[in-house]
Amino acid sequence: MNNYKIKVNDEAESKEAQELFFALGAVWAQSKKASFNSDPMSFIYFNGSSIYYGHDDENDEDWFLSSSSGQELTLPQLRDLVAQSKAKSIEFLEPQDDGTYKLVNWTCMSCPPENFIEVPDEAELYVYWPHDKDYHFQSGQGFYEDGGWNLCSFSVEEIKKGDAGAEILWSREPIQEQGLISGADALRALAEKKNVQCSIAGKNDWTVDILTITPYYFIGMGSGQFQFRLKPRTIRLELEIPACGKNYKHGQLIWILNSLEPNEYCSVILDESDELPAYWWETEEEIKQVVAAFRGGIKA
Repeated sequence: MNNYKIKVNDEAESKEAQELFFALGAVWAQSKKASFNSDPMSFIYFNGSSIYYGHDDENDEDWFLSSSSGQELTLPQLRDLVAQSKAKSIEFLEPQDDGTYKLVNWTCMSCPPENFIEVPDEAELYVYWPHDKDYHFQSGQGFYEDGGWNLCSFSVEEIKKGDAGAEILWSREPIQEQGLISGADALRALAEKKNVQCSIAGKNDWTVDILTITPYYFIGMGSGQFQFRLKPRTIRLELEIPACGKNYKHGQLIWILNSLEPNEYCSVILDESDELPAYWWETEEEIKQVVAAFRGGIKA
C-alpha cells in the first residue's frame, strides 16, 4: 500500500484525518490503537499500516516536503481514498476466543491477518463437520470447496435445526434458539413440576440454577435478561445394522458414512498414512442398509 501524508491546520482537521486513516486500517505507531489523539500536530504520515505525526518546525517541515515521506493528500482526496477502499471491501471471518467467528469487512488496501478466512459470495454459514473433521462454508443446499459450490446432503435450514450433526461456527443471520418459552410459561411449567432450564440471554449456557432466579426476571422489568426452555428429552435408538468391517487390508476398497455425499456414504481407498475410520463396511450393500436404518430410526 502507498505511503501518504497530510497537513492539518486545527484539531477538527486532525480528528477527521485520523478517522479517515483508521478507516484504511491504520493504527498509531506507538500505541497500536485506532483512537483519537488530541496532541497538537501539523502533519500526519501513513506508512501503509501505521500513522505518526509531526510538528510545525523546520525538521518536520523538511521531512514533510521530501518525496520519501509519501504522497501528499488533501482532506477531500483522503475522503475519496476511503470511499474507494470501502467499495473494494472483502468479507472475512475473524476467529474469536470461544472458537466461533465474527464477520468483518476488510479493505483491499491492506492485508488481513493470516488467520482470517475469506468468505465466498452467497455464504450463509461456516460449519465444522465432526465426522469428516472438515470445515466448509454453506449456502442453500451447497457447500464451498475448490473455488465453487457443490451439492450437499443437508440444506442450511437442516444444519440450523441440528439435523446434520454439524457445528455452526458462524451464521450470517442470527439463529433462533429452538424451543424457547416465555417467563410466564416457565413459571407455569415449574408449578406443574416440569423440568425447566434457564440461560442468560444469548449465552446458550443452560446450567444456570433456575431456583435462584427471582420473579423479576420472569415477568417483571427484568424479563428478557434470561431465556427459558423445557429440558430437551432424548430418545434411544436401537437399530439393526450390518457389523462394521474388521480385517482391513491395505489397498482395500471400503465404504464409510459421509454426510457431504448425496447418498450420505462413499467409498475410499486409504493411503498408508491415512487413519482407518472407526466405522467402515466392506460392501456398498452393507452401507446402504446402515444409511436406511439411521434414516428410518430417526424419522420414527
